[in-house]
Amino acid sequence: MTNKIFSQYPSQMDISFSENCNLACKYCFVKKTNSAILDLPSVQKAVDIFFSFPPKKKTITFTTCEPFLDQELFKQSITYILRKSKNRDFQLQIVATTNGTLLNDKTITFLNKYLNDKFILNIGLDGAKKSNDAYRIFKTDHTKSVFADSWKNFKKLPRQKVRVISTITPSEVSSLGENTKFFLKNGFENIDFFPQIFTFWSKDNLKKLSAELTYIIECFNDKTTYNGELRLLNRLWGRSDYRSILFSGDRKFYLFEWVLPLPHKAREEYIIGDIDTGLNLKKRKSIFLKLFSEFSKKSNQCMQCDINDFCSYPLPLYLWSQYYKKDFNKYFDNFCNVARTMVNLSKKIKSQDKTDREKWTHAKKTNK
Repeated sequence: MTNKIFSQYPSQMDISFSENCNLACKYCFVKKTNSAILDLPSVQKAVDIFFSFPPKKKTITFTTCEPFLDQELFKQSITYILRKSKNRDFQLQIVATTNGTLLNDKTITFLNKYLNDKFILNIGLDGAKKSNDAYRIFKTDHTKSVFADSWKNFKKLPRQKVRVISTITPSEVSSLGENTKFFLKNGFENIDFFPQIFTFWSKDNLKKLSAELTYIIECFNDKTTYNGELRLLNRLWGRSDYRSILFSGDRKFYLFEWVLPLPHKAREEYIIGDIDTGLNLKKRKSIFLKLFSEFSKKSNQCMQCDINDFCSYPLPLYLWSQYYKKDFNKYFDNFCNVARTMVNLSKKIKSQDKTDREKWTHAKKTNK
């Protein structure tokens, strides 16, 4: 079972320059207890270690906290990665995620030059001003509009080369359709939806989620109007999380980025190497199998579920609930309700990617 979601060698590395951010989003999962900040030589060493592994498809992401706090470090890191990956025997994709408020004209020019199918920029935007500013707030000034600062920068980016990452919350779910129309009207046609899981969704909110997404899917299926891509599943846990590693500001490698909701001291159990000693693959596998075994005992129904190819087991939720002494079964049931809603609706998207189509075909054959 674990072979379906875990591989001996990581194929994705998530780089977190630091745990710093200029925002204090209400739904942010990162426990910002570590002040360490990466430098360029450390990033370069981590990239070299990651590139030494055999997977033929590799992904490097700049995520979790705001990577553009140090825009020169970001640009130098990208330049190094592109240079070191040139003429190699693997395919590389780079993904960076930003709230957009800090982008200056030089960085926007850099992005406009380098963004392509292999270097993708995710922009964190939950909709128009009201919905976006409901949860995304500045750390030092809660009265200032995040939307105003981010939107003026996002408008300067090439629409076809960026993807909107929109977090869906129960309180704003009724505005989902209108917010999506706002994206589309302004030329942002590539959208990922990220349902908030560390909260509860009532039956009424799940019905609203289903209705809003159904409307949005109908818009996207009308290719005479929009030519972008809508993804409902890419932000469900497990699609890449268990094949990835985290390289953090303290210059250490961790099992995955989902250790970040834990305080820094509690994360030590999930350290799997550093840039001086390299990555301990045996330790990585051992930690994962132990965590997966504990999770399996708590959620037997997950093992036989017909949609686990898509959500691939919410280990991050288990890790979070165990540390903070939350009722895992309650949160697990909540996750399943949201995940099933997203998965079932994704079948209606005509433009779903090849991997999803293959999984659906496999699921149908398995369930006959």
